[in-house]
Amino acid sequence: MNTIERRILLTVLAVSSSLAATGCGADAQSGTAGNSRDIKAYDDAAVALKQANPSDYEAELAQLQTAYDVHPSGEAGDAAPSSKTLLPPASGDVVSSTAQALSWGTPVYSATYNVHRTHHEVMRLTAGQRLDWYTTTVTPGADPVMVLFQYESTNSDCTVPFTAMPKLSIKAFNDDFSGAQSRFQYTVPSSGCYALVIYAYSPSSTGTVRLHKDGCNPPPPPQCSGQNPTVCTQSQPTCWVSTVDTGPTVPADGVAVRGFAMDFMATSNITGGADPWLFAFNFSTANGAANDDTASNNSAIDRTDFSLSATHPNAAVLAGYNTWGTATFTGYRR
Repeated sequence: MNTIERRILLTVLAVSSSLAATGCGADAQSGTAGNSRDIKAYDDAAVALKQANPSDYEAELAQLQTAYDVHPSGEAGDAAPSSKTLLPPASGDVVSSTAQALSWGTPVYSATYNVHRTHHEVMRLTAGQRLDWYTTTVTPGADPVMVLFQYESTNSDCTVPFTAMPKLSIKAFNDDFSGAQSRFQYTVPSSGCYALVIYAYSPSSTGTVRLHKDGCNPPPPPQCSGQNPTVCTQSQPTCWVSTVDTGPTVPADGVAVRGFAMDFMATSNITGGADPWLFAFNFSTANGAANDDTASNNSAIDRTDFSLSATHPNAAVLAGYNTWGTATFTGYRR
């Protein structure tokens, strides 16, 4: 791709972003008007730009970020977890904050946030697999938190109806392994359905990261031949290692609410076509819960066997299937 072609690409991206921001573009999922901060489209465009012209990538990425309105305010990102605030930030994506007494108990925290798409993926893992998964920064200031959990699914492809509030068994979790980046190394104990969620530590540390999924498959069974003696040979397992430029770029976004003991969590007051998705992670007990679309696009976590303590780093996470609109998150204590 020559210089003129790259300029045309950036111009087209900027025009497309402007059309979306003014409502002339339609969101493919919901059919409603989108906006310019479409992280998935930005991710795809950034990868295409990197492949087309690695030498000028950094300079042209700034134009791409302007076109898609991707400018996280960020934070230093290298602070130790113990030095971070335990309470939800009072700036960033908070639109308004209020607490109203509803029928679900005593509200302990309520705020209205912009809803942003959060990275989540489901997969089937095999017992004995060794995982070495980590993130590297794409946009400065991003501070991702990685959570791997196991859940039950009756579907062979591990899709699960999250409206049923599945029980999540947390298997691996990390924040700030190296600077602001996250990493965990984990050997899968049992075959089954797993999911990975990546969210931002705070609304002021959102952005895009590159996800690296290194590891090894279980070693194949030994091959034996002959009698008296029987000779067996053991083949090496298949392993894979990524490089700094390989692996998908994914958003580190969403709103993490910490520092409150909650038994019931719900969204309400959806605006702008937002489609919120709730996760809650109790790392103290290695248990979690999730829900999507309990009532229309609103979500709620209401399980008598699950509660969220105020212990750091336990968190309720307001995630999203898309990247526009607002929703009110409220946590209650029964």
